[in-house]
Amino acid sequence: MDDERGKTPDSAAIEPISRALRILEVLNRRPLTTIEDLHRDTGLPKPTLVRLLQALMADGYVTQVSRTAGYRLAARVLALTSGYHPRDLLVDVAQPLMDRFTRQYKWPLYLATPQDMTLWMRYTTANLSSIAPDYLSGYHYRFSLVVSAVGKAYLAYCPRAEQRLMLAPLLGIPDVEDGQVRDQASVDALLAEVKAKGYSTTGSIQGDRGRGIAVPLWEGRRIIGAISMRHFRSALSEAEVVKRFLGPLQDLSREIGSELKNNKKAQARAATVSAPPPGQRKQP
Repeated sequence: MDDERGKTPDSAAIEPISRALRILEVLNRRPLTTIEDLHRDTGLPKPTLVRLLQALMADGYVTQVSRTAGYRLAARVLALTSGYHPRDLLVDVAQPLMDRFTRQYKWPLYLATPQDMTLWMRYTTANLSSIAPDYLSGYHYRFSLVVSAVGKAYLAYCPRAEQRLMLAPLLGIPDVEDGQVRDQASVDALLAEVKAKGYSTTGSIQGDRGRGIAVPLWEGRRIIGAISMRHFRSALSEAEVVKRFLGPLQDLSREIGSELKNNKKAQARAATVSAPPPGQRKQP
């Protein structure tokens, strides 16, 4: 039996949860895991491991294949990940960097990522800006692919096959924002211009006081979204925005991509539970 003396009630209650999660992490590394594997990787006493495994099996998170083969994860562990997506990690990484940008430059930023063949807003700093030209309609806002700055920035750099799939439903019909009817040739010319400039801007929309300037967001060589800064059209010309803000916006995009890569590496390292040094057992 583990010695719980000297621990506060809170820590005594939390410790079994922490240990159970460590067991799930180790089980996730192999198709089959024995008690000896768990003991080596976690440093927990074998009686403690057996007791926790029995609780996890009773709740449907673990199953025992056999006494010799050991244990494996059961289907219920999938419920632990259903609410988390890689996009959430991107927002976690991007949020403080985007907040810093808006506090420094005042104008609001918008982060968009692809889902269901379109681009959706994932985060905005509009609430931090006292000069935001508009407040887009929340985190379920869908951007126009061929009018919005983020839409064009993403389309210009995404793989050709993905670009074709995203555009197919839009060609030959009036766009919901500017009413224009586009064919493949006109869109190709539009996106070629974006790539030549290295950025995109919002198209002309009747009644829209704001303009966005957007750049692609990369994870390594893979485009994962786009980020834009919006400003009043009457306050700044496109040339002024490019001169003053394109460089900082591109720097921000690179920083988010770099931090995302580093964060994923750190998560991978944390997921690997190292064995205790020879002759030294982790404290139970």
